[in-house]
Amino acid sequence: MSQQTVDEPAKDDCIATFDRQQKVLSMYTDNAKTYIQVSGAALALTLTFTDKILHLPPPKTSQPGG
Repeated sequence: MSQQTVDEPAKDDCIATFDRQQKVLSMYTDNAKTYIQVSGAALALTLTFTDKILHLPPPKTSQPGG
């Protein structure tokens, strides 16, 4: 056996491992993007619900010095 045939499967394994890790990382970032979009929409919906549907007055803020 030559050195090249012994090292060749190891290189293929490294490339396959890298490809799997890259796919997993891509799925993770896609999931994070989706979570951010959904949570932002939920926050906007909550604010819209209380303001527009329930017709609640805006919260009173205290003014400094008053």
